Amino acid sequence: MKLLDVRVLILIFLVSNNLKSNNDSDKIHLSISLLTFSPGQNVYNTFGHSAIRIRDFQKGTDYVYNYGSFDFETPGFYFKFIKGKLLYRLSKMPYNYVLHAAEKEKRTIISNNLILTNSEKKKIAGYLKNNYLPDNREYLYDFLYDNCATKFIYIIDSVTNKRLKAERYTYTPLTYSELLKPYLRHKPWVQLGIDMISGRHLYSKASLTETGFLPDHLKNVFNYYSDNNKYLLDKDEILINSATPKNPHNLSPTKFMLVILLIAILLRLFELSRKTFLPFIDEIILGIPILLGIIIILLWLFSHHYIYSWNYNLLWANPLWILLLVNQTKKNKTLIYAAISLLILAIIINLIVIQSAAIILFVLILLTRLLFRYQLQKNL
Repeated sequence: MKLLDVRVLILIFLVSNNLKSNNDSDKIHLSISLLTFSPGQNVYNTFGHSAIRIRDFQKGTDYVYNYGSFDFETPGFYFKFIKGKLLYRLSKMPYNYVLHAAEKEKRTIISNNLILTNSEKKKIAGYLKNNYLPDNREYLYDFLYDNCATKFIYIIDSVTNKRLKAERYTYTPLTYSELLKPYLRHKPWVQLGIDMISGRHLYSKASLTETGFLPDHLKNVFNYYSDNNKYLLDKDEILINSATPKNPHNLSPTKFMLVILLIAILLRLFELSRKTFLPFIDEIILGIPILLGIIIILLWLFSHHYIYSWNYNLLWANPLWILLLVNQTKKNKTLIYAAISLLILAIIINLIVIQSAAIILFVLILLTRLLFRYQLQKNL
């Protein structure tokens, strides 16, 4: 065989081997899926959960990456959570373990494959692998802007060098409060707590992309992610289908406040019949909004959660009510006039913005007592 023929054969072998290597590298060996978990029974999983599943068929691995992990044993856990200083972390768990845990908690899981190129999948896998390093995995959690769902909006948006196109689609804007209410229908006391400690930002409109802080809405955001009319998510695949556990029937805040209002009216009738004034009633009724007002102000001033700022409830949950308790027999008509005006304004704002029947009823309890105080002042 001539030397030239040998060189040609070697060249052909090298080229074909290189092509074979490139073809192997282009084979899709990664599968990336968005996992959406239904709400759980605990307060911290009331709104569902999102995670990313990555299967590597070459290595035979199957892991779930989850940005919603935290440690209950963290010193000062609740204090740090309230202040917005609690560190959440990215966790990495075998898929079978996650499946078993969801089955035990009776939570439905819906899987959607991400329709991406092999190169994009590698970037996402590499990003999560790097983010899972001990120095990178922790982050400051924010319920509305930086949570288990919003993290994946950032990842998809940045790693793929594409922009979410959700904002160009028709969308009827909803407030953050309106977005949360369907999840709290069977947890009225949690709803009341959120209504009491949240500021005006909870009642602002969320853009379509911003609704992705809720896992169910994250799917909608990704479905509007388009590139040449190709969508990001494949069809739903139900991995676990569990019936939603029913919450036990408890006394609702609205019914509870109706009972308190009835008691307040009966006590007022008792005072009228005996022509007397019972100071301890005011001490109890005004003491509650005084303490709540202090809590609201502390959350506003010292918490890093933006949602606590500019709370409308300070109109009625106000530490200044203590001025009415300092000397209950002293004439202070101007103060009572101002207090009654604030309570009427609080009811109007609640009817328009917050829309909490329980809070309105409690404000009415305060209002009836102050009207009685006004009547008492006229007779002094």
